Amino acid sequence: MNSQNEVHALIALLDDEDLEVAENVNERLLHWGDEALPLLEQELFNMDQTQYEKIDRLIKKIRLQSLIKLFAEWKNTENQNLLDGILLLNKLGYPDLDADGIKKAIHELKLKVWLELHYDLTSFEKVKIMNHILFHVFKLKPNTAFYHHPDNSYLNKVLALKTGNPITLSVLYIIIAEMLDIPIKGINVPQHFMLAYVDESETLRYDTDVLFYINAFDNGAVFSHEHVQQYIESLGLKPNQDFLEPCSNLDIIKRCCRNLIYSYELLQNNEKVSGLNEILEVLNS
Repeated sequence: MNSQNEVHALIALLDDEDLEVAENVNERLLHWGDEALPLLEQELFNMDQTQYEKIDRLIKKIRLQSLIKLFAEWKNTENQNLLDGILLLNKLGYPDLDADGIKKAIHELKLKVWLELHYDLTSFEKVKIMNHILFHVFKLKPNTAFYHHPDNSYLNKVLALKTGNPITLSVLYIIIAEMLDIPIKGINVPQHFMLAYVDESETLRYDTDVLFYINAFDNGAVFSHEHVQQYIESLGLKPNQDFLEPCSNLDIIKRCCRNLIYSYELLQNNEKVSGLNEILEVLNS
């Protein structure tokens, strides 16, 4: 029996009255994973409500299972590419994500910035150009009205709606900067993700390679070390150098997961919360 015939046969047994048979069938279809998805999705159109719900749950389990595996592989890559990581997370909310379309849109933004750059620009001048293209030409803006909406954490929606939360706006900023060899990194500041311009070639006042900080949620406003330190102190937190230093791409994706968990908790979407916790568990392992 070929794989398609076996999957068809298993689908037919999903409604078996013997619960043990039905459970074994379910496990077998999960084992087939992505290979079973096209046939399962096709069957959705021929099912009554009860059958539809069973297969829909199974499809979601297979997609999550596949996504967790991809996250584990991403975590074990050498550079943990940020764009790849955020696109994986995007698939949780939008399984049929057009990744090539997102990459094309980002490339177009990168090109617009690149056309304005010159070799002799200072770090501040480069950031000024980045801000102009992203926040004035493209008209990217913070979503203050629906701050906790899950779509603020999905890059496809951020690009389509031109609005997002602090971390997704920052992620887009970092990805474009990285494409242009502009050393801008993420800063895991509590309650408000920020960016930092990093350049070891310049003389600095502090024991850090950060020149200045950037707030993507405020049109790319630039802040000094003292300003960020004052903000941290205003939260009642003890001084911690980790809050002021660049974080890894892995840390960024973890924070994106935690943001989404909170968003879905507010919506009481336990299914999404559970899936994100599984992904976060893999990223923390």
